[in-house]
Amino acid sequence: MTTLVLAPYCKNQSIEPVSKLINAALKLGDDVHVLTIGAADQSLAQATSKLAGVAQVHILAAPPSDVLEFDDIACALRPLMGEYQALIAANTGAGKHITLLLAAQLSIAPLTGISAIFDRQTFERPIYAGSLFEQISSQDDKLIATIRTANFKPVGDQAACPVSELPLPPSNRQVEILEHIETNEERPDLSQATIVIAGGRGVGSKEGFRKLEGFADQLGAALGASRIAVDMGWAPHHLQVGQTGVQIAPDLYIALGISGAVQHIAGIKDAGKIIAINKDVEAPIFKVADYGIIGDLHTLLPQLQKALADEQS
Repeated sequence: MTTLVLAPYCKNQSIEPVSKLINAALKLGDDVHVLTIGAADQSLAQATSKLAGVAQVHILAAPPSDVLEFDDIACALRPLMGEYQALIAANTGAGKHITLLLAAQLSIAPLTGISAIFDRQTFERPIYAGSLFEQISSQDDKLIATIRTANFKPVGDQAACPVSELPLPPSNRQVEILEHIETNEERPDLSQATIVIAGGRGVGSKEGFRKLEGFADQLGAALGASRIAVDMGWAPHHLQVGQTGVQIAPDLYIALGISGAVQHIAGIKDAGKIIAINKDVEAPIFKVADYGIIGDLHTLLPQLQKALADEQS
């Protein structure tokens, strides 16, 4: 089986999620090719070519001034699927959007959120907010799936394999893009960060949430939010962590003023270490936290920041 890996499509992409996807792909067969998006910056493609198990890296070329939409990427993938028996992508918002579009075009039932691969047809994924796991199988001739990369380890290194560019086919985009608004986010991408600082209801306000930014910057961390913080307008939607937001697997997750609803816990269950600060001793987050601090974050946060600054000076 030859598998095509779709490298995660986001700004400031790191190599680790790609490496984990390759590990998953190798469980399906010996031949693995990788498709990266955009020809303007070839550093990701070159780094990917040196990951163990990769036989070929393709770059989907696009003019530097053009922003590829998910529809464009799905359109480009469709003719490629004649050469591959499987396509896997990261279980991110972009990965799920692109694979679902492609699966609909090919009349294939996609598999989402795969956490384990037993063989070419048998897989496992969490259900009911991660409280149970189910085994599923694909009966289609081709496989299209999204992978929870946190459940797979990175691969090693090898001598560089060939890298080639693929032309972008004509778009069948059904909508007109009126404007692109960039967030200019300087912090690490939430889905890939090794450290994540997140705020919830206990932050109290949009101004209170902004205070978390300095703490995140001190640690070189990504910023996240609970659903209530997003619903209250304190943080943008793309920072929401949880079952209906971004599912993360950082080495360290610090939850500030987050009670820990089951939907939120489902999004952080793969974190290495969890530290929770909450003044409610009964907060469910303490049941999953490795370390818990009972207290007012508005008092504790400045103390933590000062201690961290003293340590760094």
